[in-house]
Amino acid sequence: MRVLILLFSISLSTSVLACQQPITINYAPFVSLLVVKKFFGSFHEQLQQTSGCAVSYVIQRNFDEFVAALYAREHTLAIVPGPYFNVLKQLNYSAVASQIQTKHRDLLVIAKKKSKLNSLADLAGRHVLVNSPLSASGNFFLDTISKLELLDKMTIQHLSSYDNMILLVLKGDADAAVIIPEYWEALDASVRNQHLNVVKKLRVKTSTEFVVLKEREDLAPLVYQALNTGSIKWGKPNKSAVGPKSLEQLLQLKLQQYQQSR
Repeated sequence: MRVLILLFSISLSTSVLACQQPITINYAPFVSLLVVKKFFGSFHEQLQQTSGCAVSYVIQRNFDEFVAALYAREHTLAIVPGPYFNVLKQLNYSAVASQIQTKHRDLLVIAKKKSKLNSLADLAGRHVLVNSPLSASGNFFLDTISKLELLDKMTIQHLSSYDNMILLVLKGDADAAVIIPEYWEALDASVRNQHLNVVKKLRVKTSTEFVVLKEREDLAPLVYQALNTGSIKWGKPNKSAVGPKSLEQLLQLKLQQYQQSR
């Protein structure tokens, strides 16, 4: 499996060299290098300094590989949608922190302005880019259009990168895409205002959890402190995470299949 692993090149102190258990972080495929640099760069540096352990991270190529790495417990830490944590507790993961998303937030269905798409019904017969059913956004969108009996009326293509989805819509290679607000807000205002249109906002209640292997729970206070040096503020962990129930059910099925294959 080819994954992207980036090691920090900051100077290692003698305490880092003495650390016997380096810290690795498992990121889902929708996390881009720019997102890591913008939102988690200071977190990585702070955690390395306070823990005395070398820190590295992995951006998985797709959600199947992301889930497989979680189930195999390959990495010390991971950021997961809420329903993931409700399943990962069975594999001895603990929650370290929760992003403040337990209120409703919007998924955005976007298209080019000239497309004249104004509703979900307008997507019939169109090419729509959606993240994996194993993602919170992809799972929720598919569940929504299925209930509206629209699933068989549009061509769905699954991609892992929100950046690529936006680019393909702008190039005219797809009619619409379902993205999360962070990527919409990161776009240049002129691109949003002149070229793109929000077709529909889909309100979903979800949380994002930062989890750690139980045997490394000693890192939890350091992780929580380091997380809050960044621009995204994290709160105390939820006892039961929030998100689409259909995603939790799918992950539970995947876990059963994984355990039976061992």
